Amino acid sequence: AYTIIDKKVGIAVGITSDLTKKYNAVELVKLGSSIIGGSGGGGRNDFAQAGGKEITKIKKSFNNIIETIK
Repeated sequence: AYTIIDKKVGIAVGITSDLTKKYNAVELVKLGSSIIGGSGGGGRNDFAQAGGKEITKIKKSFNNIIETIK
């Protein structure tokens, strides 16, 4: 999920427990954050959050995460 507050972008990735062996929310949120101008992110393997400043790159960030999990 992405949010925009005060010209900043927030990203959160949640993964159901049955998929945490295949995917890691921290890795995915860092991937998405790097595209929107963020430099990190963190959380647990099932839920992670990050931020960035590049509002215009949300779609690219989302598509990159989708391509990674295909």
